[in-house]
Amino acid sequence: MNYNSIIALLIAPVFALFMFLYFKSRIEKKSYNLLFKSFLFGFISIILAVIVQIITSQLGYDDLRNLKRITFYSFIVIGGGAELSKFIVLRYFILTKNQSKNPFAGITYSVMTALGFATAGLILFILNIIDTSYLYPINFYSFTFAITHIIFAVLMGFFVSISMVRKPNFIYALSGLFTAFFFHGFFVFCILTRDYKLLSVFSFGALLIVFILLYKAIMSAEERTEE
Repeated sequence: MNYNSIIALLIAPVFALFMFLYFKSRIEKKSYNLLFKSFLFGFISIILAVIVQIITSQLGYDDLRNLKRITFYSFIVIGGGAELSKFIVLRYFILTKNQSKNPFAGITYSVMTALGFATAGLILFILNIIDTSYLYPINFYSFTFAITHIIFAVLMGFFVSISMVRKPNFIYALSGLFTAFFFHGFFVFCILTRDYKLLSVFSFGALLIVFILLYKAIMSAEERTEE
């Protein structure tokens, strides 16, 4: 393992540590413990994504010899497998125990879940436990892995948290899931096709949407505090 790999591996847990320290004196103990559970369950949730990837490999669908296979692998196998894993944790194990029913809280727990998932994923990727390194530019993918999962987590967390208080709740929940897996799949598609111009445009648009959702979530949280 080289220095680049070590630095890439530390991004997600260091960011998680920063969040732990930031929220330690700002939220009650029950919510703080839930933050830790989000990271832990996110770490464990990698198992489902790995199972999907192993099945795909056994069926030969990781042989990306044409555009259709790349599209299927990007959106369904990687995007779908990863985001479904995190969605199950967030929707059914974390937000059901969360008392703060607002988008900012949902985003916070979603990001922490994603950081746990990203930490586990980077360990598997960098140590080559699951051999997919031949598909990706290793350094670029490693350094962007945690950051992109944070972006997808904001998208998912915003809508899934709304599903806990608005009806029809399944519409908002599925919006969060499918938005995250589409953006995740599109990112992987750009990487696999080495289309970095498209990736640049996509990244700008994704970041713009994320900042808008974060702003709305913060404003919503402040309004609830004033009430």
